[in-house]
Amino acid sequence: MSLERIALVVSVLGGIVSIVKGISEGIEALSKPGMPLLYTGLGLLVIATVAGYVLSRRKQSKFDPTVKVPVFSDSQRRVAGISLGIVTLCVAGWVGWQARELRDRSLSPPPTPMPNFVLCFNIYTDAGAPDNHFFPTGKMGDVGDITVIEAWTVAPHSGTSAIRIIYDAQGRGDEEGFYKCSLGERTPGPCKWAGLYWLNPADNFGTIKGAGFDLTGFKRLTFWSRTDSPAPVWVKFLVGGVGWGMATPPPHPDSLKPPRESGWKELSDAWQFFEIDLTDADLSYIIGGFAWVANWDILGITEDNPRKVVFYLDDIRFER
Repeated sequence: MSLERIALVVSVLGGIVSIVKGISEGIEALSKPGMPLLYTGLGLLVIATVAGYVLSRRKQSKFDPTVKVPVFSDSQRRVAGISLGIVTLCVAGWVGWQARELRDRSLSPPPTPMPNFVLCFNIYTDAGAPDNHFFPTGKMGDVGDITVIEAWTVAPHSGTSAIRIIYDAQGRGDEEGFYKCSLGERTPGPCKWAGLYWLNPADNFGTIKGAGFDLTGFKRLTFWSRTDSPAPVWVKFLVGGVGWGMATPPPHPDSLKPPRESGWKELSDAWQFFEIDLTDADLSYIIGGFAWVANWDILGITEDNPRKVVFYLDDIRFER
């Protein structure tokens, strides 16, 4: 079999593969997401059929009317057939990738929105409370400088406990000496900043399917905070943003990108109320419910002048 015929066969097979992928992995045989893949396969079959017909056409010879010769030369047919085969293989590969994405999404149904009668969605009320959500496991930056105590019972804002955060700014990494200067990824350091995400589930920086909460309808995140460190203590607070700005974006990031921020807030030794406005925020898939960030510059820290900052958090919740 000639090389151009082999290429045409590849084109036909690529079209068939595209159709099969579009049907078998495109959620449903004729579902709206699967239709582009189905059309791509049909298009490839049509193109391959027309190309095969055109390339195989013959005409009467100028020298002998009883003899028919090919319209295109062998070299022309070979180039056309090989080019079509290469294009088809590329398109078929793209179709396979798209079909796999559709299949993954079909296996991860969207989260159910919170009913309207649910007026608040708690992240933290008291240590171990059954209605707490998200986990404070998403350490960022100089991860070895962060200590979290979830059941601090001295002078909580309400209930029996609060969260105590110790940021001992020494520029330390994890046990193996790595840092997370890029969100969720291990890097060299020091980063000269640190932060902590409350994630769902624990340690999920967007790699787990179907893990997000649909918090559509909630208008703000509220919380209380204080410090017992010497002033000034400046901290920034965030909602969402997991996956935004990462060197390698995760497959299942927050729907809210970039994160909504509080701006830099100065803490005092008395409990203060804070809120982050979530008006018009896309909260349809949230895995990073809450976070804080602090850095050396705003805290006046240098390598020769390290500093330990202690602050507290309590009653963290989404509200309508």
